[in-house]
Amino acid sequence: MRSGIREYLIVSIGVLSTAFGIPADESTIQKADSLYREMKRSSGAAAERAGMAARRSYAVIMANGAPEHILYRYADTVSTVHFSLDIGTCDEKKRAYRDALALIAKCSTNTNTSAVYHLSSALLFARMIDCADAFEIAGSGYADRIRYHLDRCLSLGNNFAPDLTFLFYGRLHAIAPHVPIFQTWPDKAKAREYYERSLAINPNSLVARFFHADLLHDAGDRDRAMQMFRDIARVAPSADDRASDTKTIAMCKTRMKAFGIAEQ
Repeated sequence: MRSGIREYLIVSIGVLSTAFGIPADESTIQKADSLYREMKRSSGAAAERAGMAARRSYAVIMANGAPEHILYRYADTVSTVHFSLDIGTCDEKKRAYRDALALIAKCSTNTNTSAVYHLSSALLFARMIDCADAFEIAGSGYADRIRYHLDRCLSLGNNFAPDLTFLFYGRLHAIAPHVPIFQTWPDKAKAREYYERSLAINPNSLVARFFHADLLHDAGDRDRAMQMFRDIARVAPSADDRASDTKTIAMCKTRMKAFGIAEQ
């Protein structure tokens, strides 16, 4: 009940602010940020409740302009709710990602020079790929859009979450299909390089470690990948990113089962 009342108050204040053209005040943003942190530190139903509340709160705040950091937190909230927590059907997830992309583009003060905007957009397009089959990925242009946004992050100095920029680059090269003539840039060797650059910045990132191990396994370095999978499976989710880490560990265990790797 308390959580529902809190969510109602946050959204109501944001709606009134938007109606009268008044940007959300600092306390409203702090409450939304608090819900965001609660989502990141929780799992299961608690993370879902906090995530849905944070998503609605950020959306209302952004409707009338928002500080730069809100853009990525909103994108990450949508990603966590629909990818890490797996809420909604595939079509519902795609619709949520498209709506979030439109809102972020509308709210960014300068889409040409904002690294936060470009990384947020890259994240959401990456989630679109997670909901698509190989045929859709090849024909949708999602991969090229991710590449464009990541290239812009680098050209702007890559000072905002550089580990994530390299992680997304790695994932892009790992899963984007190589289509002769039309899409020839995907490169598994570059995927490995980008994962390693991401891990050089943030060696504790479970998701980067998992995708790196998955790539090594596909490349034939199975002994190393097997040990990396086992190491990930034994790790407890971090206190600050429990929802994402729980999802990554579950993906790792699923992959281990598919590859016949025992948890030792």
